[in-house]
Amino acid sequence: MLVNFQRSNHHTFLKMMIVAVFFSCVVPTVMAELPPGAEVPSKGLGEIEGYLSPPILSRPYFICADVIAVSGIVPGAQVELEVVIDGQTTTLNQVIPHDTQAAFQLPRPFETIQDTARARQILGADKSSWDRGSSSSDNHALDVSATFPDGLPVPRVYWESFFNCGIRVGVSNIIPGSSEVWATVHPPSDPEYTLFKRLKVAGHASEGDGQAFRTESRIVGHYLFCGETAYSRQAGHNYEVIDLPQMPNGPPEPKIGKVFEDQNIIDVNGLMNGAKVLVYDTQDQLIASGGTVSESRGLRANRALVAGENLRVQQTYEACNLSSPKDGALVEVLPCSELGAPEIRRPVPGDEEVVVVKNAPGAAIVIFDASNKVIAHGSAPRVPLARPLVTTEELRVIQVLGNCRSSMAYKINVDCGPKSRGELDLLNLLPNRAQRRGNQLLTANVCP
Repeated sequence: MLVNFQRSNHHTFLKMMIVAVFFSCVVPTVMAELPPGAEVPSKGLGEIEGYLSPPILSRPYFICADVIAVSGIVPGAQVELEVVIDGQTTTLNQVIPHDTQAAFQLPRPFETIQDTARARQILGADKSSWDRGSSSSDNHALDVSATFPDGLPVPRVYWESFFNCGIRVGVSNIIPGSSEVWATVHPPSDPEYTLFKRLKVAGHASEGDGQAFRTESRIVGHYLFCGETAYSRQAGHNYEVIDLPQMPNGPPEPKIGKVFEDQNIIDVNGLMNGAKVLVYDTQDQLIASGGTVSESRGLRANRALVAGENLRVQQTYEACNLSSPKDGALVEVLPCSELGAPEIRRPVPGDEEVVVVKNAPGAAIVIFDASNKVIAHGSAPRVPLARPLVTTEELRVIQVLGNCRSSMAYKINVDCGPKSRGELDLLNLLPNRAQRRGNQLLTANVCP
């Protein structure tokens, strides 16, 4: 069939059809989801020096907030936070010994939309640049009433189902920097009570343990920001407590993930919402405990873990006299030599950060390029890079946990850009935003 390109309506229709076909067929092949990499020995990668990734400062932040969150920290680094409030610059410095994120108390609340914040980190001789968002025109405090003209966002309580005898819930969808976040339990006949309360919450959510809630009670989430309170009940959200499923042998036995010496967070899986989790050592001493809102929870150990010792875990609904077996499977704390490689999602050309999909809790993530040069040194889940990535270049990724450096590296190649000139022609037909992304993919060599 011949097409008369002199007729603009035919040309427009053909263009629309090509774009539709491109979105349905081409984009999934260009943007690989998670192709497998491979573990290889990390020996020979050299020292971890020369580049330190900037941390990630939580945005947006709002007028009236006096606390702000920073993530992407390398454990042991010093974080430098610079805030400008009403024209006055204040610099805060804090060493973060074990964690990858931290909340910073500001000298006073943000006051105007001209107020700004930025963060960087220092480790040994390496100093990162300021966080990537600091150079954006959007890096300033926002006015809550202008951002949310219909009122504060309604908080949510998570995660359903809320089981009888549970002790922990979370409250989300809150304004970062809220002065108070709390959850209340409303029994059908008894007076309501506060399950937990947190002061000065830097993030978008907060969790807490408290007195066990019972069937037919309702749970309400609240937060206080700049003198105004928002609560989940105002939007008609009903979070009701329901009966536990029938468990004649008690809750299922949870599992502890791999644990290494120098690790201070113990990952536990196979949990039930609201249960209390207890981790014991070989001498039957409790070394970590807390409630959970989902099937997994990271619990902070109350002492250093020693290679060769054994841990076991139990979950319980104490108010219902239900517990998993206390004599469950033992998990050995592994030595440094057993620390394996982390994993990242396969990046694409032009990426300026990588996404970590598997790592030991609390580990630093280090990425080397093909010349054994460090091009990233941060922490999960997002690690900024020293430069944009190039088509098919090889990366090797290791993790560092305290004094433990992984003996294996995760080797993966950056994905290809468009595979042919024909795909470039299709990309040039896309709207501006998509076209710019397509051109970015072509900044490096096109794969054969």
